Amino acid sequence: MRILQTKIAKEISEAHKIPYRLAKEIVPDVFRIIAREVNDGNEVRITNFGKFALAKMKPRDVYDLNGNGEMLRIPGRTVPAFVPSNNFRKHEKGGSR
Repeated sequence: MRILQTKIAKEISEAHKIPYRLAKEIVPDVFRIIAREVNDGNEVRITNFGKFALAKMKPRDVYDLNGNGEMLRIPGRTVPAFVPSNNFRKHEKGGSR
């Protein structure tokens, strides 16, 4: 199931009794702020949800399946990562919404 930003905006609008138009402008801003901070090397923690941060992937060796099967070295890199909080995990496993 896919949840669109418009659905998030609608729920925020109803829960906080603010105009949908305003909520629809705020939601993308929240995601933009999180992305900017993580890309700047900062960790973003959201209570009862989780943290966003950059994670370093180690270099690794893989087989070239498209060629002659020789070993190729994949260089290490930095990628964005999300680590859910314990509260998030509890809801994920328990199925309560």
